Amino acid sequence: MSGKLEGRVALVTGAGNGIGRAIAQAFAAEGAIVGVNDFKGEAAHSTVAAIEAAGGRAETLPGDASDREAVRAMVLGLAERHGRFDIVVNNAAWVRYEPIEGISQKTYDRMTGIGFGGIVWSIQAAAEAMTKGGS
Repeated sequence: MSGKLEGRVALVTGAGNGIGRAIAQAFAAEGAIVGVNDFKGEAAHSTVAAIEAAGGRAETLPGDASDREAVRAMVLGLAERHGRFDIVVNNAAWVRYEPIEGISQKTYDRMTGIGFGGIVWSIQAAAEAMTKGGS
């Protein structure tokens, strides 16, 4: 495959299904090497299989997007294996719909851990990888 993203290396969080899966597939169709992250490893593997069946390049990166060290390992690992890192898409989210007065601390921590923490951690790791790579 070749296209606008030929040779670029990307991480897409929450790419096991839905919008994240579509983004990962679109990037791969344009030539990117895509790290497919999802909390559910089987879902990430399914996306990678679909990308590879279409002739693209991808790898499964299961893990929790709210885990700072796990996200850093994903990004830096991609950069090391492929000699560069170019793109991060923060698609992972976790939402529990319930009345505001019923939201527990555990639910709040999970939503903000992925919805905010995951974004901060992946941007930090991407900046580190890009700086090391001369981007």
